[in-house]
Amino acid sequence: MAALRMQEEYTPQRRTTIPNTLGNMLYLLLSFPLGLIYFILMIVGLSVGLGTIVVWIGLPILLLTLLGIRGVAIIERDMAASLLHIPMPYIPSRQPAEGKGNLLRWLRASLSDAVTWKSMIYILLKFPLGIISFVLVITLPLVALCLTLGPLVYLLNTYIDGLVFAAGYHSHSYLLFAETRDGIFDPIMFARSFIAVPCGLLIGWSSRAILNGLAQMCGLMARAMLCPSQIDVVAPKEDRYASL
Repeated sequence: MAALRMQEEYTPQRRTTIPNTLGNMLYLLLSFPLGLIYFILMIVGLSVGLGTIVVWIGLPILLLTLLGIRGVAIIERDMAASLLHIPMPYIPSRQPAEGKGNLLRWLRASLSDAVTWKSMIYILLKFPLGIISFVLVITLPLVALCLTLGPLVYLLNTYIDGLVFAAGYHSHSYLLFAETRDGIFDPIMFARSFIAVPCGLLIGWSSRAILNGLAQMCGLMARAMLCPSQIDVVAPKEDRYASL
């Protein structure tokens, strides 16, 4: 019965509190800052730990780095489950209970765990993917909005050019399908600005599909690399943090 309850808890696609597109875009927005933090902490921790391991200072640094990597795996699994509604099954670490109090034994067990190594690769991949995701989630909706509001942009640009011309300067602005000169309203250019509206709607619809697909791809990558390949047990949530 307990396993059944936990299985229901880790079936996040049943949640409807966060709209799917909004959750996907939020996940993509968070990918860049989180990916940058993960990347810096892992590279610095491993470099300092391996460089000072000969004087034993590196051992606790490596231990803290591995703890951080496991913490990253937990954070990313929970984010993908909550925002992307992708199931993230989990089983406890295979390390024996009697080894949890020994740092060397815990370190050896962590290094032999495939999820630890896959989590490192995931952090390396998340940094460039986070940059791409952040740029797309900012650029595509903004371009679609500007094109959809093409006539309003033309009127606003004409007004601004008029203020510049009134100050004694010549102004000439280029827009998609239209242009303004010295703040003079041109009915033909204004009519041409409406051509951008269907282009903006098309880009907006395409952007939604692209961003949703990218978010789902990132979520599936997280499930493949941060979850064990053989799912035998569903652990309670408190046990996940205890396994650190």
